Amino acid sequence: KVVDSFVRFTPSPAESARIALTGTSETNKVLAESCVALGISNIRVIKKIERAVSKIEQLLSDFHPGILTQVVQSLALLGWSVYEPHRAPPIPYLQSRAAHLFAVKQQDPLKEREAAWNAVLDAFGFISFDEFDLVLLDGIRDGFFDPVLVRKHGAALDAKLKSAQSRSALEIGRASCRERV
Repeated sequence: KVVDSFVRFTPSPAESARIALTGTSETNKVLAESCVALGISNIRVIKKIERAVSKIEQLLSDFHPGILTQVVQSLALLGWSVYEPHRAPPIPYLQSRAAHLFAVKQQDPLKEREAAWNAVLDAFGFISFDEFDLVLLDGIRDGFFDPVLVRKHGAALDAKLKSAQSRSALEIGRASCRERV
């Protein structure tokens, strides 16, 4: 016998992330949070992004864990743009986002779609596109990451992060000394 019925499968982004990402690593948690924040509900897209993350994860293992967190977030956004071009903001839009944020408000109202993208990107915390993002974008498009470029940009970001942490520790130390006096 044949059953003539239709079933609509429309999981929420959180349900899709739970289905697609079964691991319990910190990286999977960050990826799941990023996919939910971006509203990605396509399980196939989430799995493609997960594969990209797994390819780059070992290249960044020598650096501060915050570097991998940032890269996973970037890969989620870039993967969404590449793999779901009709739903996600296009790459040129992401590349020009910083200019739009800091430009004087234009008289033209934003298109409804751009306003929706801006709301998602604001909530996600995305401000600007940098050179490391270009390397990550090339990796997503090509299916592999250039290890030399990934390590180069990872090292530069690691140095910035360590410098910021050192300054923060110095400021905390100064404040602590002032309190004792």
